[in-house]
Amino acid sequence: MNEFNDEEAVGYGKPPKHSQFKPGRTGNPRGRPKKAGKNFASDVQTELGRKVVVRENGREVELTKGAVIVKTLVGKAMKGDVRAWREIRELLPKLFQLQADAKRTSASRDDDAQLLDQFLGLFGAVKEGPTGDPQDTSTTEEPGNVE
Repeated sequence: MNEFNDEEAVGYGKPPKHSQFKPGRTGNPRGRPKKAGKNFASDVQTELGRKVVVRENGREVELTKGAVIVKTLVGKAMKGDVRAWREIRELLPKLFQLQADAKRTSASRDDDAQLLDQFLGLFGAVKEGPTGDPQDTSTTEEPGNVE
Protein backbone atom coordinates (compact mmCIF):
# COMPACT_ATOMS: atom_id res chain seq x y z
CA MET A 1 0.00 0.00 0.00
CA ASN A 2 1.09 3.57 -0.69
CA GLU A 3 2.47 5.25 2.43
CA PHE A 4 1.41 8.74 1.06
CA ASN A 5 -2.27 9.53 0.86
CA ASP A 6 -3.73 11.56 -2.03
CA GLU A 7 -3.39 14.90 -0.19
CA GLU A 8 0.36 14.56 0.11
CA ALA A 9 1.06 13.38 -3.44
CA VAL A 10 3.63 15.59 -5.18
CA GLY A 11 4.22 15.70 -8.91
CA TYR A 12 3.09 17.37 -12.13
CA GLY A 13 0.14 19.65 -11.30
CA LYS A 14 0.42 18.73 -7.59
CA PRO A 15 2.85 21.07 -5.81
CA PRO A 16 3.72 20.49 -2.16
CA LYS A 17 1.16 21.89 0.28
CA HIS A 18 3.53 24.50 1.70
CA SER A 19 4.07 26.12 -1.74
CA GLN A 20 0.46 26.04 -2.95
CA PHE A 21 -1.53 29.27 -3.20
CA LYS A 22 -3.53 29.92 -0.05
CA PRO A 23 -7.33 30.16 -0.46
CA GLY A 24 -8.40 33.69 -1.44
CA ARG A 25 -4.94 34.62 -2.70
CA THR A 26 -3.96 35.04 -6.33
CA GLY A 27 -0.67 34.08 -7.89
CA ASN A 28 -0.29 37.58 -9.33
CA PRO A 29 -1.23 40.01 -6.53
CA ARG A 30 -0.29 43.20 -8.44
CA GLY A 31 -2.07 42.09 -11.59
CA ARG A 32 -1.24 43.02 -15.15
CA PRO A 33 0.34 46.49 -15.44
CA LYS A 34 -2.13 49.04 -16.73
CA LYS A 35 -1.36 50.99 -19.86
CA ALA A 36 -1.00 54.73 -19.50
CA GLY A 37 -4.25 56.55 -20.17
CA LYS A 38 -4.10 57.37 -23.86
CA ASN A 39 -6.39 59.95 -25.32
CA PHE A 40 -6.25 62.44 -28.15
CA ALA A 41 -4.76 65.22 -26.02
CA SER A 42 -1.91 63.04 -24.74
CA ASP A 43 -1.26 61.75 -28.28
CA VAL A 44 -1.00 65.32 -29.59
CA GLN A 45 1.24 66.34 -26.71
CA THR A 46 3.51 63.35 -27.33
CA GLU A 47 3.73 64.12 -31.04
CA LEU A 48 4.47 67.82 -30.45
CA GLY A 49 7.30 66.81 -28.11
CA ARG A 50 9.09 64.69 -30.72
CA LYS A 51 12.24 66.19 -32.18
CA VAL A 52 12.91 66.87 -35.84
CA VAL A 53 15.89 68.33 -37.68
CA VAL A 54 15.22 71.64 -39.46
CA ARG A 55 17.46 74.01 -41.35
CA GLU A 56 17.57 77.45 -39.74
CA ASN A 57 19.87 80.18 -41.07
CA GLY A 58 21.84 77.60 -43.06
CA ARG A 59 22.44 75.33 -40.05
CA GLU A 60 20.71 72.12 -39.09
CA VAL A 61 18.99 72.44 -35.71
CA GLU A 62 17.09 69.82 -33.74
CA LEU A 63 13.79 71.22 -32.43
CA THR A 64 10.54 69.79 -31.18
CA LYS A 65 7.62 69.78 -33.59
CA GLY A 66 5.79 72.18 -31.27
CA ALA A 67 8.70 74.64 -31.42
CA VAL A 68 8.71 74.45 -35.23
CA ILE A 69 4.99 75.25 -35.33
CA VAL A 70 5.43 78.20 -32.96
CA LYS A 71 8.39 79.57 -34.96
CA THR A 72 6.40 79.27 -38.19
CA LEU A 73 3.31 80.94 -36.71
CA VAL A 74 5.29 83.82 -35.21
CA GLY A 75 7.26 84.24 -38.42
CA LYS A 76 4.06 84.51 -40.46
CA ALA A 77 2.59 86.98 -37.99
CA MET A 78 5.73 89.12 -38.19
CA LYS A 79 5.40 89.19 -41.99
CA GLY A 80 1.85 90.52 -41.68
CA ASP A 81 -0.26 87.38 -41.93
CA VAL A 82 -3.55 88.38 -40.27
CA ARG A 83 -4.66 84.81 -39.56
CA ALA A 84 -1.38 83.93 -37.85
CA TRP A 85 -1.57 87.11 -35.79
CA ARG A 86 -5.12 86.30 -34.70
CA GLU A 87 -4.12 82.75 -33.74
CA ILE A 88 -1.29 84.06 -31.58
CA ARG A 89 -3.58 86.63 -30.03
CA GLU A 90 -6.10 83.91 -29.13
CA LEU A 91 -3.52 81.41 -27.90
CA LEU A 92 -1.43 83.71 -25.70
CA PRO A 93 -4.12 84.50 -23.13
CA LYS A 94 -4.99 80.80 -22.91
CA LEU A 95 -1.35 79.92 -22.32
CA PHE A 96 -0.86 82.57 -19.67
CA GLN A 97 -4.19 81.68 -18.09
CA LEU A 98 -3.00 78.10 -17.58
CA GLN A 99 0.22 79.32 -15.98
CA ALA A 100 -1.25 82.10 -13.88
CA ASP A 101 -3.68 82.02 -10.98
CA ALA A 102 -7.27 81.14 -11.74
CA LYS A 103 -8.43 84.42 -10.22
CA ARG A 104 -7.35 86.76 -13.02
CA THR A 105 -9.79 89.51 -13.84
CA SER A 106 -11.06 90.35 -17.29
CA ALA A 107 -9.45 93.81 -16.94
CA SER A 108 -5.98 92.25 -16.73
CA ARG A 109 -6.73 90.16 -19.85
CA ASP A 110 -7.62 93.36 -21.70
CA ASP A 111 -4.30 94.83 -20.54
CA ASP A 112 -2.52 91.76 -21.93
CA ALA A 113 -4.27 92.20 -25.28
CA GLN A 114 -3.23 95.88 -25.38
CA LEU A 115 0.38 94.94 -24.60
CA LEU A 116 0.32 92.38 -27.40
CA ASP A 117 -1.07 95.00 -29.80
CA GLN A 118 1.75 97.37 -28.85
CA PHE A 119 4.36 94.63 -29.25
CA LEU A 120 3.12 93.66 -32.70
CA GLY A 121 2.81 97.34 -33.64
CA LEU A 122 6.53 97.83 -32.98
CA PHE A 123 7.37 95.38 -35.72
CA GLY A 124 4.93 96.73 -38.30
CA ALA A 125 2.58 93.78 -38.03
CA VAL A 126 -1.03 93.86 -39.15
CA LYS A 127 -3.36 95.09 -36.43
CA GLU A 128 -7.11 94.77 -35.99
CA GLY A 129 -9.07 97.96 -35.91
CA PRO A 130 -11.92 98.72 -33.50
CA THR A 131 -14.44 97.16 -35.92
CA GLY A 132 -12.45 93.90 -36.10
CA ASP A 133 -11.28 94.60 -39.66
CA PRO A 134 -7.55 94.26 -40.23
CA GLN A 135 -5.73 97.52 -40.81
CA ASP A 136 -2.22 97.65 -42.19
CA THR A 137 -0.03 99.67 -39.82
CA SER A 138 3.06 99.47 -42.02
CA THR A 139 3.72 102.25 -44.50
CA THR A 140 5.71 100.29 -47.05
CA GLU A 141 4.12 98.63 -50.03
CA GLU A 142 5.42 95.47 -51.59
CA PRO A 143 6.18 95.66 -55.31
CA GLY A 144 3.61 93.97 -57.46
CA ASN A 145 0.67 94.62 -55.13
CA VAL A 146 -2.02 96.46 -57.04
CA GLU A 147 -5.21 97.41 -55.27
